[in-house]
Amino acid sequence: MSIPGGETPYNTPKSAISLDIIGEALKLFQAQIGPWILAALVYAIILGATAALLSLLFVVSAFVWVLIPVMSLISVVIFFPINFFLLGGMLRMALKQIRGGTIELNDLFSAKDCVMP
Repeated sequence: MSIPGGETPYNTPKSAISLDIIGEALKLFQAQIGPWILAALVYAIILGATAALLSLLFVVSAFVWVLIPVMSLISVVIFFPINFFLLGGMLRMALKQIRGGTIELNDLFSAKDCVMP
C-alpha cells in the first residue's frame, strides 16, 4: 500500500535490502584464509575432544545412576566455559581483522579476560 508521491504509510522510509555485506565478509575471509581455517580446525579439535571425554564419562555414569546429575553438572562446568572462551577468541579475531590488523592463531586464545577472573 503506497500513498501517491511515493511515500509509504505512516511516513516510514522504504526499506532497502542490501546484500553487499556478504561480499565484504567474503573478501575479508579470503584475505586471511589461512589463520581462519587453522583456528576453525583447532576449535573443532578442542571441542570434539572435550565432547568425546564427556561422552565417555556419561557412558561410565550410566552404570551408576546416582552419578548422572553430577555428570550433567560437570559437563556444564567444563564444556560451556571452553566453548565460550574459544568463541570469544574468534570474535576478537574478527574484530582485529575488521580494524585492519593481521590475525594469528594466538588470537583464538585471547579471550582469557572475558571468561577467567
